[in-house]
Amino acid sequence: MIGDASWEEIWKDKKVKRLHEVVDFNHYSKSSLPEIVTAVELSKVVGTTYEEYSKGTWGQMMKRLNPRRETDLFPSERYFEMVRHTHDHSQGSQLFQQPITLAKYGEEYIICDGGNHRICHAKFLGIPTLLLRVQEYVIDPALKKADVAALQTTAILPKPKLPLWEQAFDWLFAKLGL
Repeated sequence: MIGDASWEEIWKDKKVKRLHEVVDFNHYSKSSLPEIVTAVELSKVVGTTYEEYSKGTWGQMMKRLNPRRETDLFPSERYFEMVRHTHDHSQGSQLFQQPITLAKYGEEYIICDGGNHRICHAKFLGIPTLLLRVQEYVIDPALKKADVAALQTTAILPKPKLPLWEQAFDWLFAKLGL
């Protein structure tokens, strides 16, 4: 609970982002650094690559994860306790077969390899951080430059202005048909 708001109130209406909705997504490339295990603030986990769960809000995702429970967003009390007391989800275990892997884009994280249920439930339980696997993606200046050049050639972005003398020559050559 934060102030007068419950965790359900905080998360239920926040949109679950799709991968392509990450700001400047097309400018990122995989970092040369290896995947790491680190504590991740769940408030920075903003989406998933799993298409079915990225349609709507975290509250809607929670309901899709628990379709048989009409009145309660949470699954069984046993599962609730397992998520609450297991903070290291970077390895598989007897409780949870698959580790959770996130992709990091800037300051945002996207669930990319299992763990949608656990992350979503942990958010609604108010768990602030979990130990997770993270593969970082970094802005690639070459991709950004190529993207800007492509936008200029398709007239989405204005072309940079030429110096006045070059504009005069272009006008003169156009008039002379050269």
